[in-house]
Amino acid sequence: MSFTSLLFLLLLASLVVIGYLWYRKQPHQFAVLHIDNPIYRRTVEEMDPDMDAFADGAYI
Repeated sequence: MSFTSLLFLLLLASLVVIGYLWYRKQPHQFAVLHIDNPIYRRTVEEMDPDMDAFADGAYI
């Protein structure tokens, strides 16, 4: 391998590593929906009109 191609590969590898680290540092603009939270569960799942929404273990 010539010196020029080795230098090119080193530069390319450096750019890939820098780009990956820069991407990981960026804040992600999305909210996580925690389905385990009872508030979200009531709004996401189908509701039975006869079911008490505040009863513990309503789906059992």
